[in-house]
Amino acid sequence: MIDNVYQGEAYVKSQCLQREQNVAALMQDLIENLGYTRVDETRTRWQTAQSNAVVRLGDDFNICRINYREPEHWFPKNTVVITDNKILFEPVYTVCKLPDSYWSIFYYQPSGVFVPQKDFHLSINRGCLQRQTILNEFVNIRGNTEQDYLNYNASGSNSEPILKRLVSFETANLQSFINLVIETYTGDDTITFSEKTFRALQTPAPWMLYACRTTISYLKSLGFDVLDDVIDHGYENTYQTGENGIDKIRDWLKYAVQNLEQAKAYPNLDARCLQAATHNQQLLLTWKKRWPSEFATWLPDTVNALNKQIQD
Repeated sequence: MIDNVYQGEAYVKSQCLQREQNVAALMQDLIENLGYTRVDETRTRWQTAQSNAVVRLGDDFNICRINYREPEHWFPKNTVVITDNKILFEPVYTVCKLPDSYWSIFYYQPSGVFVPQKDFHLSINRGCLQRQTILNEFVNIRGNTEQDYLNYNASGSNSEPILKRLVSFETANLQSFINLVIETYTGDDTITFSEKTFRALQTPAPWMLYACRTTISYLKSLGFDVLDDVIDHGYENTYQTGENGIDKIRDWLKYAVQNLEQAKAYPNLDARCLQAATHNQQLLLTWKKRWPSEFATWLPDTVNALNKQIQD
């Protein structure tokens, strides 16, 4: 049967989806209590006669943009966007980014130990053109994929995965020298995290992340151990150009081939990966303890921004 990603260890242990929904619901109710009127069924956009408000957590907020222009003008100036995205531009509208400690919703402790038996683990859970291109390019580069865990978690004519790794997602992570992680949103303008990134950070195994440019540097600036002595993350600076992002895809996979040899040659790789995973778990646990007070400090400024748009 097709994998149900929401039954995976990261979701079950962290309860991240429920925690995300709780924060989103709180912000949605607050906006409506301030006098904004909902304009869509998904409760992501609101408006008054003078202003707009947007709440988007766990997703790139540009998917509900009003204007199909450059990122700085996705929304009118009189808009407040509440998000967990890290933006890489200066908008004309107001962005209220949740404190970094919000990402503690993804804290958990994975089970198992790192015992690599395969080279790469690549799982794709969304049937879009870009991910299909990644899969095709990976197969072209690898040729024989018998030494990889490869899964395309989309149904064929018999409602089975088109490709199946035959072991659990978590087992594949711990039995591969490198986990090739594809974030949900991979554009050039907003760094957007899901459980995919934090599962990699907390699992004692090497990984590479296909995400928004500069994401790895941003994670490192936040204090995470990104295993950059094991993995060369130089691919993170490549822009998403070419059809379906082909230039970025090929660069990422080029680094994957190089990093595989480096990971295999790294002395005491299992101990190094465990060190990184433990550090990252502890950082998220620390954030979890800080989240209530940091949210309480952040919230009044956000309410003021929402009220200001109504009054202006």
